Amino acid sequence: ATFNLLEVAAVMKPGFRIYEDGIMRITRHPQLWGQILWCLSHTFWLGNTMALSASLGLVAHHFFGAWNGDRRLRDRYGLEWETFAGRTSLIPFQAVRDGRQKLDVREFAKPAYLGVSAFIAAAYYFHPTVLRLVGSG
Repeated sequence: ATFNLLEVAAVMKPGFRIYEDGIMRITRHPQLWGQILWCLSHTFWLGNTMALSASLGLVAHHFFGAWNGDRRLRDRYGLEWETFAGRTSLIPFQAVRDGRQKLDVREFAKPAYLGVSAFIAAAYYFHPTVLRLVGSG
């Protein structure tokens, strides 16, 4: 997504725009699925009941947030939201499999996506070093 700088500077009243490109073609709740992946990996890594209970709580919180967010947007934007929700999916790649969306790899070659990918790669690479520095590795 891009930002309208006039809205950021409070020159214009912020508007509502629905984006259907990039990650939204895959799922309209990417943070939910990122949290699920994070919880799964850390639960299996730690392998204890504390990690499991924390992960279950976080995942439940994110599923509630996805449900409540969809409900609030549907109530506020009505048909515009229903049309968007009909073309996207909660489950990753479901809308692509059903033919409601088509992936365009070029949409993922944006500076923001590339920057996030570079940060994740660096975090993965330096994770052992950080753990040694803080005394946990």
